[in-house]
Amino acid sequence: MKLLANRRLQIGVAAMLCLSLLACNSTGDAPAPALDRVADALPFPKPVLDAAPRLAGEAGLPASSRQTLALQRAFFAGDFDTLEAAIAQSRDAFLAGQGDNGPLNRLLASLKGTQLAGIDACADWLRARPDSYAAHLACASMWNSGAWAVRGNGFADSVSEAQFSLMHERLARGNALLERAITLTPKPVEALALLGDMLYSTGDRSRAEEHLARADA
Repeated sequence: MKLLANRRLQIGVAAMLCLSLLACNSTGDAPAPALDRVADALPFPKPVLDAAPRLAGEAGLPASSRQTLALQRAFFAGDFDTLEAAIAQSRDAFLAGQGDNGPLNRLLASLKGTQLAGIDACADWLRARPDSYAAHLACASMWNSGAWAVRGNGFADSVSEAQFSLMHERLARGNALLERAITLTPKPVEALALLGDMLYSTGDRSRAEEHLARADA
């Protein structure tokens, strides 16, 4: 029992020291990227997906859900040609006033729900298509969701310095991707709107309003 108590004390001291170090790195500016290791690739082989069209005995999915599922599978499988083609078609119709950009919006919403679980696939997409507007937008959206996930849903006084530090770092990564995205297409409506929201999250209201006004225009 004494050894167990000593071990618990050692773990507690180590944990407090770790949090103290993280807190010291938390300032008004974005912290050093080395703090957040969530995007580090793990040395595991990627699984091979042999997906059934539907469960035995179950009705098929609606067309919109089938499309979103196909794009999700393409994303995680690294089939970026399929992703790029579907998103380009969706955006072209939307910008021409002939659609609601549903495929892109549904894909972004589904990736946001992973809370960074697919950020390694994002890195692959950006490496394969360094000038892709869609890749920068999707990956920024994931960093944004990861920022809010690490913050949690509690009041500000219940969020630790380490959580705020990681949140600001993830927002900074997303902002950098969006700043690049708005240079990659003549009408970066989605990137401007998302960047405006993210700038509000970091307290930069004047720039946020500037980007949102540009998106409206």
